[in-house]
Amino acid sequence: MKLIISLLASMFAISILFGCTSGYKFNYERYIDLDIYKVKNTEYRNIFGKPFEVSDMYASGNKYEIVWYHYGYHPFAGNLFTRNLLLEFRSEELNGYLYASSFADDKTVADLTKMGNIKIGVSTKDDITSLLGKPYGKALCPSQLGDFKDNCANAKEIWEWYAFKFGYTNKLIEKKYIIIMFGEDGKVADFKAADIKD
Repeated sequence: MKLIISLLASMFAISILFGCTSGYKFNYERYIDLDIYKVKNTEYRNIFGKPFEVSDMYASGNKYEIVWYHYGYHPFAGNLFTRNLLLEFRSEELNGYLYASSFADDKTVADLTKMGNIKIGVSTKDDITSLLGKPYGKALCPSQLGDFKDNCANAKEIWEWYAFKFGYTNKLIEKKYIIIMFGEDGKVADFKAADIKD
């Protein structure tokens, strides 16, 4: 969660500077069609529109292009709402992505009540999709995106579900996440989940 939280912290500063909105509106509905290796770094602008920020990273001889889409809205009397989409390209192909929203019409969720049905070494990707739905994020290892990078040591692929809520004062008051790590055999190698309230 570290990368998302740090990006949102940056967004708070922007919101203070520019008023009740920050970032750019983007074609967030298209994130549902994302999958790793299915998009090239020459295509994302045509799909989602203008990104908020683009940066390059280098690790282990690989170049990673990180693209951040962000839109935030803070009504004068109410909680902060935000949408964020991170895209990671390696060798010009989509290596990872993560979408998170607190807007009512596309709010991302993480249903921790189903975690007891996940079996390490047994549950497959199809099992996890049937149980939790399509993930909001995926990445192939290695990855430089925070949540994925930190969990790539014993995984080939990582999936994530993420939910969050901000209060009126822009303080993060709730976050939930589920991270599933898959091994070379396509079965669950490990998983993490948390429900944190402040």
